[in-house]
Parts: sequence; structure tokens; C-alpha cells
Amino acid sequence: MKFMPFLMMSFLLVSCNETKKTRSLPNRSQEAAEDSGKVILSQLHRIKGTAILTTAEEASKADSLPVGYDNIPRLEESDDGISSNSVTLQTRPLVECGTAAGLTTAQRLRDCADKNPAHSEWKGTANGNSGEGVWKLFTRSSIGREIWLDEKTGLVWSDILTTNNGTNILANWCQASGNKESALIQNGIDCNDLGNVSRCESATVIGISPSDVSWRLPTRGDYLQADVNGSRFVLPRTNQQVWTATVSSQNREQALSVNVQTGVISKVDRDQQQLVRCIGRRLK
Repeated sequence: MKFMPFLMMSFLLVSCNETKKTRSLPNRSQEAAEDSGKVILSQLHRIKGTAILTTAEEASKADSLPVGYDNIPRLEESDDGISSNSVTLQTRPLVECGTAAGLTTAQRLRDCADKNPAHSEWKGTANGNSGEGVWKLFTRSSIGREIWLDEKTGLVWSDILTTNNGTNILANWCQASGNKESALIQNGIDCNDLGNVSRCESATVIGISPSDVSWRLPTRGDYLQADVNGSRFVLPRTNQQVWTATVSSQNREQALSVNVQTGVISKVDRDQQQLVRCIGRRLK
């Protein structure tokens, strides 16, 4: 019996510590938790401005969803957000920013925020209608081409690639991806002949060199993830077909292209001309 006070005290200490651990996450802001990448957000449609639920929170709500959510879609609110008031689209920045060579990510973001204070950030919590994240302007070139950082993935997305004078660059899939493999079938598409240049890998993209960002052609999955995060509301010039890095398994003479605004994915012969957008891993 003489050991009971010690055991009771130990139990209380353990209980307090466990309580502190389980309560630490709710004390953080919702936005910080979402941006950490450690939570999965519910994609249930919501009224713009309603706090975003995590999937765990939605699962625990059963039939008692918060105000602003509904299991049954609403014709005026549960839409794709492109041509309605259900989502606030990103307004385009107007001032060149983040273009100097050798800047760190933090320096580019700060430069763009200082020069485009009202047009350098898009927050899904305030502007979206499902489980979108936060996007920040990384670069705006002198000819109005943009690069955006998706904070949920940590990856950066380029604008449609252009020449120095702003003309859109068209490329076959071999050129867009940098693939140089031989044809898989007789008289098939030979990337040895077509893929003499890579538009993304080891390239300077919209003024950002490969020493600052490691670029590649986005996969189908990259586009799907970015769409969930809100890319159709943020990226410029989205209503155009662009190549993905993903080959069709049903016909390997074709690869997939995507319209970012609508989310429509198409199969296109790999020797055809399409526009190119790149995704990058930040090195600084």
C-alpha cells in the first residue's frame, strides 16, 4: 500500500503527457496543419469560406456534417468552379518578380509578395469549394509567364513554355519528355529521331535555371494531384492541351495529354505536336 501514491502520481504524469500530445495538433492553425502535408483533406464540396475538413474528420461526422457541407451536391455550389461564384479564381500578377539568378525559394516568394501583394497567393480555405491547398507565386517573367509553388506537394509548376518573344512552343512527346528510345514496333514512333531536345529536363524554364530548379515533364498523377490542390484555379493559361509524361498502356504509340482547366485527359500519338508545361523540384 505504501507504493500507491507513487503509482497514482506516475499515472497522472503519463495521462497528462498523453493529453498534451493528442491536443497539440488542434492548437495549430488549420492552414498550417494542411500545408504540412501530413493530413489528407476531404474533397466533399463545401460553400466557399467553410473550414475544410480532413478525411478523418469527415469520416467521424457520420450524418452530422458541419454547416456549409452536404452529402447531396447542390446545383449552384457543387461545380468545377471555373465559370461560377463557387470558387474565387486567382487574379493574374502584373509585376515581374523572382527572376534574379541564384535566389533561394524564400527570396523568390518574398520578392513576388512584395511586388504583387494582392496577387501572389491563393488559399483554398478562403477561395475553393472542396479540399484545395495554398499556392504562392514563385516567379513572374517580363513577358508575363508565371511559376507557382504548390505548398502541399512542395513542387513548382511552370506556365506554358514559350520562346523568348512569347510564342508558345509546340513539341512532340519525345521532345517534351526528353525520351530517346527506339521504336517499340516496326515502323513505330522512334524517339531517337524525334527526341533531339528536352523541353523540361536540364533546361532553363521561364528564366529559372536547372541549378535552381530540377525540371521534368509532369505525369498524369502529378496533374491529378495538382487538380485536387487547386491548380485549375491558380495556374495561367489552363484551357489548353499539354503533354504528360505518361504513356498509354493500351497503345504505347500514344501518350496522355491533359486540359488543366477541365481535367479532361486524352490519348495522343507521340509524334504529334502539343504544348508543354513543366514541374520542378526546388534546389535552393
